[in-house]
Amino acid sequence: MRRLRLGEALAGISAIVLIVMLFLPWYDAPTLASGARTGGWGALGVWISVLLAITAAIGVGLAVTTVVRRSPAVPVALGVLTWVLGSIAWIVLVIRLSHEPGLGLDLDAAQVTLRWPGYVGFAAATLLPLGGLQAIRDERRDAPESAYTPPPPRPIPEPAADSGSGTAGS
Repeated sequence: MRRLRLGEALAGISAIVLIVMLFLPWYDAPTLASGARTGGWGALGVWISVLLAITAAIGVGLAVTTVVRRSPAVPVALGVLTWVLGSIAWIVLVIRLSHEPGLGLDLDAAQVTLRWPGYVGFAAATLLPLGGLQAIRDERRDAPESAYTPPPPRPIPEPAADSGSGTAGS
């Protein structure tokens, strides 16, 4: 667990929180007699939910592979994927949340309210790509295995002996 750094931990925790929040009700329509509510999976649509789930799975994979793998190749690749897909998912989520869906009941935006799981889910979706970015930015320069000892300097070559008058270009 000591290999887990801030970026990987942030991405892993944010991914788990995002997945949990998708199961809770994000939207509420209190003006209706039935008190319609819908969870993150239903409110965001199939494609956005799938994009968020894949991004969250990659974020969890980033944290797990950092702990279990000795080679940094897979965690770095997952960090890049977390940053790229997380950024795309965040942009899509911002667009979706700014145009509230009406819960499929032909309601306008004033009749639909975003509940606290929606805010927490949005915060997790914001921190997820930032964790991926932090994971690929940190290069472990202070780790013992990253210590760099420069090679000894090469000796200066001896000048070639001139065989002539010593003037250049003659």
